[in-house]
Amino acid sequence: MAIVIKSYEKRNDSEVNLAEKDYIHVLRRYANGWGAGLTMLGESGFFPLNRTQSVTSAQQQRKS
Repeated sequence: MAIVIKSYEKRNDSEVNLAEKDYIHVLRRYANGWGAGLTMLGESGFFPLNRTQSVTSAQQQRKS
């Protein structure tokens, strides 16, 4: 799980939009700095990992 720290607008259909302060389930991390994930809206795709910060379940619950 990760929180979006900087918004990202997808550039093609294989990517996902990221909105600041949203959460994304990170399914896979790649060496090139990209990840594959599932947004809270149910969209799946690739995104730049530098726009996110990993969080623990406890951290996420405190933010809710």
